[in-house]
This record gives sequence, structure tokens and C-alpha cells, in this order.
Amino acid sequence: MHINTTSELLIKCMGLSLSDAYWVKPENTDLAWETINFFDNDFSDDVGNILFGEKPASDSINMMSPDCSSDGWLKKKWEIIDGKRWLVKGGSNFFQEPFNEVIASKIAARLGIDYVTYSIGFEGRNQSPVCICEDFCDGSTELISASAVNKVLPIVHNESKYEHFVRCCEFLNIPNITKSLDEMLTLDFIIANQDRHMGNFGVMRNTDTLEYMGLAPVFDCGTSLRYDTPVGIYRSRFEC
Repeated sequence: MHINTTSELLIKCMGLSLSDAYWVKPENTDLAWETINFFDNDFSDDVGNILFGEKPASDSINMMSPDCSSDGWLKKKWEIIDGKRWLVKGGSNFFQEPFNEVIASKIAARLGIDYVTYSIGFEGRNQSPVCICEDFCDGSTELISASAVNKVLPIVHNESKYEHFVRCCEFLNIPNITKSLDEMLTLDFIIANQDRHMGNFGVMRNTDTLEYMGLAPVFDCGTSLRYDTPVGIYRSRFEC
């Protein structure tokens, strides 16, 4: 099977994901959301296993997987464990990111910050460390990225990114946004997060009523705590 573009990959899974309730229904079919959505129905492990370096069992790869609609630069895959949907995410060269996610979640718990809880696992032929978290969306809730929220209003003169995002959220009547946003930024400061951007945080919305629920639980804090710095270099900076 040859895939030339990401849009082709997305079509193979009908646009289904585990972060929202939207999909692409083929013409002249009687398919229904209730029978194919990934929140309530099984999905293929083929794509996720390939992303983690496992060779496919055959040339016939089942593309009905939420892994076709995942983004980000670290390898990741979705798994069904005891009937629940879990995201498994790897690390980069030093494999520090999975451990940082766990540390960040423990700090967030101490501070009373709404955060996605992570645990450590091991995956692949080399049993590399990964972090594992349960999906915080379901068929009735969805994650809307901060970048999408940021587009509802034009930026005004001398307005900071923070001020603009808050103004957009207030325009959409998203509750408790300033408090939740400040808590996320406080956690980022404590762990020296180097990669907080408009694509790795967002807001939650009820898919039935379209009512905004607030900022999503804080996630994606792996690029922190000097994740890409060898211990020797890190020590030498403090010994000078």
C-alpha cells in the first residue's frame, strides 16, 4: 500500500481520531458513527506497530486506526487496554521525555493542577521507555487546539500572545481560562519546559451541546528538565 500525502492517510481511516467526534463518511454507504468510531469500537494495531519499528505481518495493512490522525514529532500509538483507550508515546535520543511526563504529572498533582496522568512502560524490540496515558476525550467531549481558538479574533496592536488567547477564550465564553492558563505556565516554568506552543494545549468542548468546558488537562511536558542535555555537559555548566 502506497501513501503519498497525509491527507491520503487520513482518508484511509475516514478521518476518525480519539480527540474529537468528526469523521468523513463515504458516499453511498450506510456506515454510522456508532458502529465505526474508535471510542466504542476496536481499531487496528497495524499502523501503531509499524511506527514503533515492528514489521507488518503481511502486505495487507489495516489502516482503520487513530494512529493515522495523530500528530507530533515523537513516535506514538494508541492501544486498547482493559477496554480503555491509552496513548503510548516514545522519546528522542536520550529517551528522557517519557520520564519527564511522569515527573511533571506528579508535580502537577502536588500543585492541584488539572493534568493528564502518565506512567512508564517499555515498547518495541529494544524495550525502549515510553509514557502511557489514558485518553481524556470520549464520544461526548473533544479537544480543540489553542491554535484554532486563537483564530476566532484578529490580533490587535501591542497585544501579547497570552492576552490574545485569553481574549479569544473570553469571546467564546470558555470558563476559568486565566486561572487554568496561569497554572499551566507555572508548571512549565518549574520544569523548564522548552516546547509549549499553540499545538500542544487547548480547550475542551462538549460535542453534543458545543458548550466549552474549560482548558484541557495539561499534557505534553516531555521536552523539559534538560531532556536533551548529556549529564557531563549539564554538570560542567554548574562547575565553572
